[in-house]
Amino acid sequence: MRLLMYEGNVYGFDGTRGFTGTVEYISYERSISMDLDAWPISGSNKAQDEMAASGAATSMAVDALLVEQTDSAGTIVGTFETSQLAGGLTLEADGSWEESSALWKPVGTWKAGTTSVFITELGSKAKFVGQGADSCSFNGELFLLNSSYPLMKAHLYNRSDCKFFNKTATVNGYAAITAAGTLEFYFADDSELLRLEYSR
Repeated sequence: MRLLMYEGNVYGFDGTRGFTGTVEYISYERSISMDLDAWPISGSNKAQDEMAASGAATSMAVDALLVEQTDSAGTIVGTFETSQLAGGLTLEADGSWEESSALWKPVGTWKAGTTSVFITELGSKAKFVGQGADSCSFNGELFLLNSSYPLMKAHLYNRSDCKFFNKTATVNGYAAITAAGTLEFYFADDSELLRLEYSR
């Protein structure tokens, strides 16, 4: 499972589901609670590092503790429960949050399989254009949230002729260069979630 948590919202994927929802942290108890919707995978292209989830959602509740936290690391340990199963989970920060962000950092060409994403800086934003297999194309923009942290606001304006997650209206999301040096996107609207990942 890989999750992005920011300002009380959660986005993520494991091998079979996508997740959206909310997270609450009570600092004096170091307790974390998440209310998630788990959506089945509706599209996956491993060669292009693309994955989407939509459809009938299953509710998932997570109760956990933040047992370790530093500037570069953190560990969350707890339990999860759905109407069909329950179990334990351990989440570890990947070290990305200690990185800073700047609009010039993602500038250049990123690739996954036969998909290429081209990014250029333009004043107070960065623009991106993606071209992939089978005429799949998409475009959008990136904006800084806080230069001290890696996360950037992302807008996807159009995605067409793709095997899944085709959109003609703006979809909001986030992008970041991870500690591993990859460029990761999450986009979510009311009915679908998309994750993209690219390398230099």
